[in-house]
Amino acid sequence: MASTKKQKTSHDGDGDDAGAIIAADVYANVAAAAEEYKRATPYAHGVVSPLCDDSMLRRVRAEMRDNLSATFKETDLFKVLQTADLVTIDDPEKGGDPAIAAKIPALLRLRDAIYSQEFRDMVQTMTGCAPLTDRIDCSANVYPRSGHLLCHDDVIGTRCISYIVYLTDPDDAWTEKDGGALELYPVETPGTPAVDPTARLIPRWNSMAFFTVQPGRSFHAVQEVFAEDKPRLSISGWYHAATAPEGSENATLTQLQTRASEDDDVAGFVPFQSAVDAVLAAAAAAKEDAKDDGDGGGDGGGGEE
Repeated sequence: MASTKKQKTSHDGDGDDAGAIIAADVYANVAAAAEEYKRATPYAHGVVSPLCDDSMLRRVRAEMRDNLSATFKETDLFKVLQTADLVTIDDPEKGGDPAIAAKIPALLRLRDAIYSQEFRDMVQTMTGCAPLTDRIDCSANVYPRSGHLLCHDDVIGTRCISYIVYLTDPDDAWTEKDGGALELYPVETPGTPAVDPTARLIPRWNSMAFFTVQPGRSFHAVQEVFAEDKPRLSISGWYHAATAPEGSENATLTQLQTRASEDDDVAGFVPFQSAVDAVLAAAAAAKEDAKDDGDGGGDGGGGEE
């Protein structure tokens, strides 16, 4: 099935929003962050925290929960709730809804800030990557209980740097026991990831994870979410270079992109929080059914929780 997904557009702002929402220390500490990025294993990656003014990011999170729509997507590779494209959401000429855009000013400010020239220059300095274009490419994702994304290298087209902005519950800190970590895998043989990750990044509130997209090397996954009542909310996307990386024709994500594109029709979208609640309710019902079956099992074998 051919994809009808619209081409991503570019950023035309002047960077004023970056100064208003991005924490000042992000720019002040870029040299130290660059050193940490280069030394990171199993491949170059880093985390910026805090990314934003806390009160502003809380507004972003509230706007997303109250005003966006999401659809549940599940294949043998991933299980996730995803919003429509955040790129054109405020552009009626490209299918955006002005009524929705008017309700998410803080979210749009954050989007514009992280794609501003100032912020892209910071990303380039920190990562040592090629010059980044002004192309915007991002969406919001929610991983509910049992949500996950299997191992792949993220290579599609001109993607250069992958990033994730974590908007997990600021008043109920995410822990290792909740699952949902960004798992980074070393290469076992050329183009093949090891079985086990050697780094796990916890999706902490107000942090932004980065890594360089490398064909056959930047293998990563989203660990299954174990938390029952606090979905893993994030904004994820990519910074693009002018050309594709060498070896991109062997990208592991080609299959992901092909499968996901079949679900990009927004006609099936439902209110964001309602979609999350529906998945959580289904999980709770399944757990209750399993408990009932166990109560009537007769021999009372001890199962694992």
